[in-house]
Amino acid sequence: MLDSDEAIAFEGQDVIRYSRDRILARIREEYAGHALQDLVAAILRAEGMKCKVQPKGADGGVDIIAGSGVLGISSPTIIVQVKSQDTRVGSEVLDQLSGVVGQHHADHGLLVAMGGLTAQAQLKVDVQRLRVAVWNAEEVLNRLLEHYELMPDEVKRMIPLRKAWLIDESDVV
Repeated sequence: MLDSDEAIAFEGQDVIRYSRDRILARIREEYAGHALQDLVAAILRAEGMKCKVQPKGADGGVDIIAGSGVLGISSPTIIVQVKSQDTRVGSEVLDQLSGVVGQHHADHGLLVAMGGLTAQAQLKVDVQRLRVAVWNAEEVLNRLLEHYELMPDEVKRMIPLRKAWLIDESDVV
C-alpha cells in the first residue's frame, strides 16, 4: 500500500494537481475577502495594465479600474469586480458589471469569481464574450504562475513559490 506522499508521486499529474490545490488554498487564505482585489491588481499590473484599486466599502460594483498607457486611461480600459467567495456567482452580478462598464465608458468588464459562475451566468458570459471576461480560481492561479517573477515582493512573501521540474510520465508529448 502506498502512503500519501508515494501516491502523490506515483503519477506526475497528481503532483501537479496537489501543488495547484495547495497554492489555491494559500491564495484563499492570504487573499480572503477584499484582499483578493490586491492580488488581481498585481496580476493585471504584471500584464502591463495600470490599476487603481478602490477603497474597501461601498464601491458601486467597481473594485479595480485598469487601463493601458502612461496614465492608465488608454484602451483597453477595464472595470474589474472581484468576488472572493467559493460560491457560484449569479447573472445579477454580470448585469451589474455590464451596467458599470457602460456608465464608466470602459471597453471591457472583468469578473473575478473564485467560485465560478452559475449556469445562467455562464450563458450571459457566452453572449457577452467580447465585452466581459471571467476569471475563476484556476484562471487566477494560471495568471499568477505565468507572471510570478513580476509579482511584487509582498505577493511573493504571502505566496512563496519555487519552480520544480518533473518527469512527464503521461503519454502526451
